[in-house]
Amino acid sequence: MDQKVYPFSAGNRTMSDLLGGKGANLAEMATLGIPIPDGFTITTRACQDYLRTGGLNQDLLDQIDAAIIELEKKIGKSFGDPKNPLLVSVRSGAKFSMPGMMETVLNVGMSQEVAATLESITGDSRFAWDSYRRFIEMFGKTVCDIPSDAFAKVAAPLIKAAGGKTIADLDGPALRKAGDAFVEVVEKHTGTAFPFDARSQLTRAIEAVFHSWNSERAQLYRRRERISADLGTAVNVQAMVFGNIGDTSGTGVCFTLNQDGVGLLVKIACDEVRTVNPDMKLGVCGEHGGDPRSIDFFHHVGLDYVSCSPFRVPVARLEAGRAAVSDHATTGSA
Repeated sequence: MDQKVYPFSAGNRTMSDLLGGKGANLAEMATLGIPIPDGFTITTRACQDYLRTGGLNQDLLDQIDAAIIELEKKIGKSFGDPKNPLLVSVRSGAKFSMPGMMETVLNVGMSQEVAATLESITGDSRFAWDSYRRFIEMFGKTVCDIPSDAFAKVAAPLIKAAGGKTIADLDGPALRKAGDAFVEVVEKHTGTAFPFDARSQLTRAIEAVFHSWNSERAQLYRRRERISADLGTAVNVQAMVFGNIGDTSGTGVCFTLNQDGVGLLVKIACDEVRTVNPDMKLGVCGEHGGDPRSIDFFHHVGLDYVSCSPFRVPVARLEAGRAAVSDHATTGSA
């Protein structure tokens, strides 16, 4: 059998040709024992087969089904079970990074019954029905190729009735209404009932990600970056974690600075500028506010500003204050 599905525990970072960059790094983290949400990767070879034949063959579908069963055992939840639901994300992951060029579908396995269970488990109506609404909209746009305006049009009256400005202003019951309205949008555009069967959702999401390898924007990006069109993308199927579950949750990307490489260049640049103009204010743009070590480094090379996303500001302030206090304790200077 030609293996085209690998659990995260079966790969490593050297396998980016087969598992894509994201899949190879997830496998490496799993091998190192880093606690990541479990899952599996569908290989770039499977994508190449899909692009050549236009479909997923039965052997691949059987391997995906077996991988889901193993994931259910590890997580202790069941895919498609409304009482103990396992939800997954379906993400692209080519050998070379192509940010924003291909598709993602989150909360796969969702239904009204699953959303009701999430509400019961968490006690958070808004989280549960926002997850439902997000899935329906994402599935409609990504899998069914429905334009965003179609969803915005039906959401507008609900937002107005709530006295809000965006869909983020809706409460749980209103988000449920929005999700149900979005189901009607999908059914109207496709002429078929919305697929609430979890395995059907998964299969169609995987196909959509494979198909997105040849989207117009992906092709333009590859030509610009000189990435071969023959590589294909892997697909990473991973147990969902939620950035919208409350004020203590968030999503984003953290970066750690290579102090011996990029850091040395930053220090040289700072020294050169200070030689010319000692009073010039200097800063760095990037998500380095998510890494206290980077903030400490930038503080000591003399940068005045470090950018970061709003939810990382408390961490950035804390580390900047700690670095300043440490300097004062060491040198007695302010």
